[in-house]
Amino acid sequence: MKCKYYWFALFLLLSGLQIYSQKPQKIYEVTIFKWVKNGSEETKTLVKIDSTGTVFLANKSVGKKVNLKSFTKKICLFVKDEKVLKIPGSDEPPRVAFAPKDGQQNTYINVMFLEDFHKEMNLGTMTTYACRMEKLKATESEYVLYTYLDKKDSEIIKELLK
Repeated sequence: MKCKYYWFALFLLLSGLQIYSQKPQKIYEVTIFKWVKNGSEETKTLVKIDSTGTVFLANKSVGKKVNLKSFTKKICLFVKDEKVLKIPGSDEPPRVAFAPKDGQQNTYINVMFLEDFHKEMNLGTMTTYACRMEKLKATESEYVLYTYLDKKDSEIIKELLK
């Protein structure tokens, strides 16, 4: 009878270790698109972080990198905790951003994982995890994403989204 309890305890221990030892998914790219409208002036900013941690502004490298290991872990936590919208891959055209009203901004954070990219290379649009922050004040500069990232990584992104 004791043997059954030991086997059951061992099973629970190994199951628990497997759950806690799972590595976070690898990131293919994270894009942050900010669209601000103040009167007749519109500002569009696109920040992208690729699978190597290189940071781009308007598709040009800015010569900075995020700490990839930490950034990946934090982005996975952001996707899980914030319950962002999963947009499955398809052959449909990609979704578009909506123009903000005067004095407002719309900010979109899209995460694409490497595993999804490899599975769906033949599709027109791949699975992304999207967080949409719409109808924010034009002056708003603090986003929920920053609470997940390390200070250095969030500072890099904040600087580019000014």
